[in-house]
Amino acid sequence: MDIFVEYQTAKWSITPNPATVSVGEKVSWFVSWSNSPFRLVRWTVYFGPFRELDLQTTTGSPASGPNPNHSGVLGLFVAEDPGDYKYGVSVTDAENDVDIDDEDPKLIIVP
Repeated sequence: MDIFVEYQTAKWSITPNPATVSVGEKVSWFVSWSNSPFRLVRWTVYFGPFRELDLQTTTGSPASGPNPNHSGVLGLFVAEDPGDYKYGVSVTDAENDVDIDDEDPKLIIVP
């Protein structure tokens, strides 16, 4: 399953949410932020309060001009344990290592 994550300053769009997948199904997150005020952005998808699983990618370039468009892919994650899970999606200014925002969507894994 593909999950689409779009961010615009202080506003998330995550589709689908909740996402329902079967055990063994592969999941990828496609991330994007148009006209960002940041040249480098780190995206993180994480599970568990201690980030037991942490997927990351960085988009952009230090040489980017003003307001670059960011896009990337995180994953593959293979759904293993049935249940309802909240997971985190965060975006960080990768040049200064400053958190920008995060969201807690839901993933449902069915047998």
